[in-house]
Amino acid sequence: MAKRDTGARVAFARCAPDRRHRHGPSSSVVATLIHFALSVVYAAIAMLFVRRLSVKLAILTGAVYGLVLYGVNLHRLTAFLPWFSVSRGWVTVLTHVVFGITLVGACRFLGSADGSVERSPAEHE
Repeated sequence: MAKRDTGARVAFARCAPDRRHRHGPSSSVVATLIHFALSVVYAAIAMLFVRRLSVKLAILTGAVYGLVLYGVNLHRLTAFLPWFSVSRGWVTVLTHVVFGITLVGACRFLGSADGSVERSPAEHE
């Protein structure tokens, strides 16, 4: 019984929130606003270079862009935004890749005034 009790305490200690970092609703709102603002900036950057790419190249570029954003967000910006570091892992890598691919698709679709996808010269042939 004593071993089970000790194991339960160790498991609880690992799962319990760190009392040194108390985050209330206001820090969640700030984190969400920062995340949204970064996403808008990253979308504006992507819009500059993906509109004229072929579909295949745009998808590949979006995946690589997502990986770059993961590196920037989770390994560089943690010096200024330390709460990003707890999100490191394969799930976050995957979501950044999906974000990049979705982002370039949206940029290609929204890049023209009528909503049609702008095609590269190679796609016209």
